[in-house]
Amino acid sequence: MYASVLKAQKVCLGKIRAGAPLATAHMAVVDHFESDGFKTGRRNGHMEGFFHGTGHGIGLEIHEAPSIGRDSKAKFRPGQVVTVEPGLYYPGVGGVRLEDDVLVTKGRPRTLTRCEKELEV
Repeated sequence: MYASVLKAQKVCLGKIRAGAPLATAHMAVVDHFESDGFKTGRRNGHMEGFFHGTGHGIGLEIHEAPSIGRDSKAKFRPGQVVTVEPGLYYPGVGGVRLEDDVLVTKGRPRTLTRCEKELEV
């Protein structure tokens, strides 16, 4: 799960560019998890898998527009700071979520978070 979530973050970052649709970045993450065999849906009355948005804007509030999700109509704009936080959750197994803050630019996005991504068990 950890390796797939880490890859999902990279997949999303590859879609973040000024002018690109937010929904496209989210759906790339959804497609990645599906192709890795991580299904999302309701089981035994609970959601499991990847059932939230990929990220959101950061500004004066912790969570604010834009929302990086399936129904997002907006496009990325240069200068926006957004989170990229894919995650997988399965009852009885656990969950993995990685979150970074990213600056949207005309070219490649700039990751603002500085921490190692090493899984230690």
